Amino acid sequence: MKECEIIERVPKLFQETLNGLQVIRDVEVQPGKGTDLASPDFMVMFNLPALGRSGLILVEVKNRGEPRVIREAVNHLLQCRKEPADETPSSYLAVVAPYISPKSAEICREAGVGYLDLAGNCMLNYSLFSILREGKPNSFRIKRPLKTIYGEKATRVLRVLLETPSKRWKLQDLRNEADVSVGLVYKVKEALCDLEWAASDKDGFYLVQPGELLKDWAANYSIRKKNQIFEFYSLESAADIELRLVEACEKTDTKF
Repeated sequence: MKECEIIERVPKLFQETLNGLQVIRDVEVQPGKGTDLASPDFMVMFNLPALGRSGLILVEVKNRGEPRVIREAVNHLLQCRKEPADETPSSYLAVVAPYISPKSAEICREAGVGYLDLAGNCMLNYSLFSILREGKPNSFRIKRPLKTIYGEKATRVLRVLLETPSKRWKLQDLRNEADVSVGLVYKVKEALCDLEWAASDKDGFYLVQPGELLKDWAANYSIRKKNQIFEFYSLESAADIELRLVEACEKTDTKF
């Protein structure tokens, strides 16, 4: 989904989220200040009659909700709040994306930043109110880009990475080892970094959360995909069956 399409939905999203609260009046959503890089995408202003003052939420909009993207949005909002402005120091911060993954939600909570997704799920902890809405079905949930991570050829890259998780890889070296295109290696790298399961530095690209990758791969793996399955039974022991399989593979030059 394009960012401009999400931006069009933001005013209605905040109106629907905040207008039902008795402590809030006069919700107004305005675009940020021009193209200034230190400005938020939106400013949500409202009155808090019980406190006799107004409230302000600075909003950053992203068209994806992977952890790396959301962390960048959070850091940008924190920078926005540092900019000198009379109303800014008491402002609250929130990220809007089509879908907020559990890891992305954790990043926001740890930074004291709220979030909303396009299905209406949200977490906002303002000084006078707190909103938590979860479980609303979201058709924008993250799909693995390009089937990049668990595609037939891409898993060659994963296997190489998992053999030595801490090893730094240059793209060309990893491409040679996995015997795939350098373009596919780059796409796998970007997908893993977006999920914050991998990172890169001046020495190359490497896994930082191999366990998370393995758990997710196991949850998304099925041997029946692109494989023809034959089921047999035997009264022989498992050791004897394995030995026969090895012999059969050697005779037919079958790799296993």
